[in-house]
Amino acid sequence: MISALIKTHTWNFQTAVRREVTKPQVGLLGAASTIVALLFSLTATAQAFTPSNSAVHYFDDTGTPLPQYEPIYQKLEAIYPGSVPEKIVIVFTDDTASRFDTKHNRILLSRKHFAQIPTYLIAHESSHLCLFRLTRGASIQERFRFFDEGYASIVGHRIAGNIDSYKHNESLPTAAVQHMSGNVNFVKVQDWKSYFGGSYNANFYAYPVGASFDFFLIDTYGQQALDQFFLSIGSTQDLESTFQALFHKSASEIERAWLSYLATVAIPDAPSVVSMSPANNAVNVSPDLSEIAVNFSTEMQEKVVFISNRCDEICYTGAYWKNNHTLAVRVRGALKPNTQYSLSLGSDKHGHFVSRAGLTLPVTEWRFTTGDRSL
Repeated sequence: MISALIKTHTWNFQTAVRREVTKPQVGLLGAASTIVALLFSLTATAQAFTPSNSAVHYFDDTGTPLPQYEPIYQKLEAIYPGSVPEKIVIVFTDDTASRFDTKHNRILLSRKHFAQIPTYLIAHESSHLCLFRLTRGASIQERFRFFDEGYASIVGHRIAGNIDSYKHNESLPTAAVQHMSGNVNFVKVQDWKSYFGGSYNANFYAYPVGASFDFFLIDTYGQQALDQFFLSIGSTQDLESTFQALFHKSASEIERAWLSYLATVAIPDAPSVVSMSPANNAVNVSPDLSEIAVNFSTEMQEKVVFISNRCDEICYTGAYWKNNHTLAVRVRGALKPNTQYSLSLGSDKHGHFVSRAGLTLPVTEWRFTTGDRSL
């Protein structure tokens, strides 16, 4: 089926060239002029249809070309031959979530996240547009969103150059933890609104679990089988029919094989605190300190749950993630001299810090005492 798709696009290409090369008119200059005109037309047509460094496919919402992102587009073409939109518009927003618009071939990117992961974000959101075309629109249906978001994550990390780390340190361990807790099956993931939870209250594990299904198909049947899966879903609009047609197995058999695949993945260690600044139980800490920070042993979900005995100076509202391992808290005003500060990282009542793999940090106490204010 993949070869058929490629042939279709090749035929369209040849047809377009054929229309162009029939345009030169025979005039008074005779046969020689006709030949020159024909060669010129062929050259112009080849330039129009041959990818080059000068071709631009990303634009901003004012129509300004964005050639700096062309390497991403070229890599998308290698992953989705014939299914990448000719033009993709990038719109930057102040939202905390990024999204895509298949109707207008737009990707709407969070400025905050773009500053952190620009290549991944463009590739991820663009992948949605490509898979939408490849599956004839099926990929945006709720029951198929799990593999759509999963593959967008894979494509994003592949183009960003960290696919192995994502696979072995995030996607598969996260999915294995969710499998261990009974939270992975087709019934659950196809109810995407519940499983994912929405852009602003998202369940962190949904994308990695979706990606684990795509990794399972790749590792079990090969990349070409996953490509055929996408094509077939576009025709059947049904998992059961596609599994039977491609793998001669029922959806329940594929599900059992997927879960068996996850059962072989090692469960990572629970997160722990590696260091605190100031150190736990430190004394004579400078009241002029502008922020405090804690480092965790593994990548964490970006949420904040801590209790402070002095929220006037150190409060959760001043917390921010420097990176996936480090949480910092800006001091409001200044610390009080000769004062003990006590923080609880996590709370049995209000929630816990959780690793990207879904494991909970035990409630951890953090205390330090300031000294005199420097003159």
